[in-house]
Amino acid sequence: MSEKTNRYLLYAGFIVAVLPVIILRDFTPSNELRYLSIADEALRNHTFFVFTNHGVPYADKPPLYLWIIMLCRWLTGAHRMWLLSLFSVVPALVTVDTVDRWTVNEMGGESRAAARLMTLTTGLFLTAALTIRMDMLMTMFIVLAMREAWNIINGDSRCGSSRWRFPLWLFLAVLTKGPLGLLIPLTTTVVYLIIVRQPWLIKRLWGWTTWISFGGLTALWLTAVWNEGGSGYLYDMTVHQTVGRAVNSFHHKASVVYYLIHYWYCVAPWSLLVAGIIVKALGRGAKRNALQLFFLTAALSIVAMLSCFSAKLQIYMLPAVPFMTYSAAMFLERYSRCPWLRYALALPSAIIVVALPAVLIVRWKIVPEINTTAIVLASTVLSVIGIVALCRLFSANSHGRLLTTINILGSGILIAVFIGASALPRLNAYIGYSTICHEALTVASRFKTTDIRVWRMKRAENMDVYLHSPVTVIPSPALPLPHIATSSKSSSSDPATAPQPYVIISKANLLTWRGITIVARAGDNAVGVAK
Repeated sequence: MSEKTNRYLLYAGFIVAVLPVIILRDFTPSNELRYLSIADEALRNHTFFVFTNHGVPYADKPPLYLWIIMLCRWLTGAHRMWLLSLFSVVPALVTVDTVDRWTVNEMGGESRAAARLMTLTTGLFLTAALTIRMDMLMTMFIVLAMREAWNIINGDSRCGSSRWRFPLWLFLAVLTKGPLGLLIPLTTTVVYLIIVRQPWLIKRLWGWTTWISFGGLTALWLTAVWNEGGSGYLYDMTVHQTVGRAVNSFHHKASVVYYLIHYWYCVAPWSLLVAGIIVKALGRGAKRNALQLFFLTAALSIVAMLSCFSAKLQIYMLPAVPFMTYSAAMFLERYSRCPWLRYALALPSAIIVVALPAVLIVRWKIVPEINTTAIVLASTVLSVIGIVALCRLFSANSHGRLLTTINILGSGILIAVFIGASALPRLNAYIGYSTICHEALTVASRFKTTDIRVWRMKRAENMDVYLHSPVTVIPSPALPLPHIATSSKSSSSDPATAPQPYVIISKANLLTWRGITIVARAGDNAVGVAK
């Protein structure tokens, strides 16, 4: 089988593995449902550069990803999880394919196959590929920009066209997520050129062509923002959100060692392997060619730069992941005889072995609905794969055995995702609000009321995506007890003065505690009626 065929078979297998997830999963309340609500509001208001979330200006994100959501909503008439997920899954594959083709002269086919699988099954990368967020799209544009930067730095024959594509990818990255789309390529390339003692090439890469093209596109966008939202919105988007997050964040503030702490599970199950090889490759006397040094610089400079900012989230580290995994893969063959490599893979394999016992314990103690055939079968696959990987790992100490172990673990993770995803219809009530909102609409129709209120639910205002009308959010301590029937005949006989029922959505235990009869349930959430 040719290397090209092997590459595309992996991409096809990845799509098949995640397909049940993107078809069956509900939107999460934290960010996904908010993006949908903002897009709906923009469509109603006919605004395309200025966004609001229930009337409150939302200058937190640039417009490109919200445009995609608006376009999908306009084309299909609804928010389709499978369609929106394509704008995370496809960029993930484009990112891996770009880096893979970039390193074609640095590694053999087997090592690159392992690198592809490692990248796609890294915890942070796989999660981002299945999430309705703009981060994977931004990562794709950043990787494309850095590929063009490499061509320009090395005077590649495609350098002429790269000079124009480079600022375009930079602009699209900024239009997707914000300044990180510019700062990551800028930091990486400048640090790399200083390390290799070629600072004069900074002018070639970041010269007039780049800044005029990027600046012109940015100026057009910001002019449109100012025209639609005024100077106040423009200031909030460019200064308050950007400088505020970098210097003294009002959200997600964390210490400088944040990414060093969270790295271990974000890059799992390959975190020990990647970290160990990178440290070894950075050691004194280690031989590194230009591309290997560039990848190492990208991986480390991205994390270092992000650590200097006040606002920190695990997802911000996503652009560094493909450079981390491919850096490790480029040195894997050289260090394959090192005995510690086996243990770097043995520990995650051993953890995976306990997947089935862990699920059997959790299903009885925490979430009874996890007791499904799909979850048990998926955890069984993981446990078996972990055992097989351990047996392979210690059967020999050759480079081929390490690659085999990586392929076993990576393939097992994708198989487990495919099998376990079939349990999502039962778990969606714990993931999102779709099920409980549909129950609320049914109850409201039965009691002939349109008054639906929400009490003590996270991001409840964005339920309007499902309820198709504004949501009344009751202040946390303000929920009244159910009305007690009065002896006044006039109040009971006069429909105008009689209290009208309203539907309440909240946690089941909270409604029961308040003495409200639960009419419908979905997971931990419930619907009650106050009369």
